[in-house]
Amino acid sequence: MIVDDEPLARDGLRILLSEHPDVQLVAEAGNGREALALVERVRPDLMLVDVQMPGMTGLELAAALPAGCTPTIVFVTAHEDFALQAFDVHALDYILKPIDDARFAQAIRRARLQHELGGRLREIERPTKLTIRDGDATVFLPIDDIDWVE
Repeated sequence: MIVDDEPLARDGLRILLSEHPDVQLVAEAGNGREALALVERVRPDLMLVDVQMPGMTGLELAAALPAGCTPTIVFVTAHEDFALQAFDVHALDYILKPIDDARFAQAIRRARLQHELGGRLREIERPTKLTIRDGDATVFLPIDDIDWVE
């Protein structure tokens, strides 16, 4: 599913998707509210979403998706300032416009992998301690105790 308020941007994404015959475009929306209404009906596996849209931003759309219907989200935008916020709403990728074909293909490969893994990438367990050699001794430092590393 493509979600972008600019018709030319949607045209460009449609053309890029045509290079991936295994990806079927099931819907397009010109804004976040329209997309939210379509999501439950078409249940896309993947959403290509612009960040800045009138009414409801792409970030607000991602946060508002119903719990039972959470597609993989790849943000495709001209605004680099929102990348960290995009990952806070569990975006798989963040592509800047103008879109590089190879970068787009990489995002599609990542989306395929996530889909093959059952819709969720396996989470890597975060270590709780850092192992430090101090001469002949080994010190196990709790990561939560670290304030600064230089």
